[in-house]
Amino acid sequence: MEYSKLQKSLDSEKKKKEKVWLNANVLELGLVELQELQKWLEAVDGVVKEKMNKIIVEASQISQGSVPQPLMEIAFT
Repeated sequence: MEYSKLQKSLDSEKKKKEKVWLNANVLELGLVELQELQKWLEAVDGVVKEKMNKIIVEASQISQGSVPQPLMEIAFT
């Protein structure tokens, strides 16, 4: 039960941090904050590229007549 509360709290903090980054004025950020933002944006870029590649592979398989089996989605936070 305690673990569940800690996990919810951690998730909440992550969401708050994401909102801060999305609303940040980059001209007002310091070097460390800009480096953190860069890491976060690179992580988002990686996730988008993975999903894009998955969609391309699935579309290719469908156009060739073989339907891919659904994969289990893993939550990324």
